[in-house]
Amino acid sequence: MKKEEHIQRAWEHAVTKFGKEGYAAKKDYIENEYREKALKELQDLIEDEEKFFKVADEMYKKYIG
Repeated sequence: MKKEEHIQRAWEHAVTKFGKEGYAAKKDYIENEYREKALKELQDLIEDEEKFFKVADEMYKKYIG
């Protein structure tokens, strides 16, 4: 699988899981400021698909080569 396909798959999974309508975002967890802040930052990144792909590409290069 090509790098771009991996990143596309990761983005799709992130949307499904952590997007504003994602199953993990809707779960009832013990609420705390850290979780809310981290979830909001992740949702903002997911919404900006271009930025998500840029960040994912940087991570891919750093950790996978």
